[in-house]
Amino acid sequence: MARWSPVGNKFAITSSAKSVCICYHEGENNWWVSKLIKRKHDSTVLSVSWHPSNVLIVTTCSDFKCRVFTTQVLWQEHSTAALLITQK
Repeated sequence: MARWSPVGNKFAITSSAKSVCICYHEGENNWWVSKLIKRKHDSTVLSVSWHPSNVLIVTTCSDFKCRVFTTQVLWQEHSTAALLITQK
């Protein structure tokens, strides 16, 4: 499953491999970057939803748990981007 963020500058992709990727466009190199949320889920990720703030996502899994992550893109010097992903 894939879901665009409310602003439309990022999207999240879930998988049966117990993972979620956050993708965003890097304008400097004109390509899409994908960052894996390193904190693995314990089971298949069934859905993902974005908070209206465009920073938080919530995932649901087949283990009947939901998890909340931040997906803030940090812009550093020289326009390089790093994706900060933490679990709440």
